[in-house]
Amino acid sequence: MDPIIEMLKLYEELNGPNITELRTEPSALEFMRFVALSTPFVVRGATSQWKAARLWNYAYLEEAMRGQTVNVAVTPRGFVV
Repeated sequence: MDPIIEMLKLYEELNGPNITELRTEPSALEFMRFVALSTPFVVRGATSQWKAARLWNYAYLEEAMRGQTVNVAVTPRGFVV
């Protein structure tokens, strides 16, 4: 078996499909716990005050990126990164 596929299956077995959802920004300690355990999490509404959240839309990005080259990589399971 491909070692990468084996590693991904083992990760899924150990971690399951659950992702922790936070409603507020985690403290530095909470953040480091997630990182240390390689645990995925989502902070809902974390970017709502960012200028980019208000400014970036399809038209803006299309204009900003016109003529630019973008590299795309596909993982062994077909995910684009």
